Amino acid sequence: MTFKLAKMVENLRSVVSKVSLITVREMMETLPKAFIELEIDTMTTVLMKKSIDSNAFMANEADKALIAMCNSVTDTKMLAQLAPFAANKNPTVRA
Repeated sequence: MTFKLAKMVENLRSVVSKVSLITVREMMETLPKAFIELEIDTMTTVLMKKSIDSNAFMANEADKALIAMCNSVTDTKMLAQLAPFAANKNPTVRA
């Protein structure tokens, strides 16, 4: 399910992408932690890509979804997912 949702987040249509980001955020806020931790690998990369989007409203929605993800999983699991992005060339991603 999250694989399809990740593809929708990457959609070129901004409306489809924004609604998908909102759906991801709501999933992170409502689904059990065990389910989210299984699907975190797929969503972290997609959300990080969208968080540096040139459209401010897309980047804001991606940031909200990332915050919801951080609040929904254990700290060690989230750090393991975010660690590879520390070496990214983009300063926004590193921040």
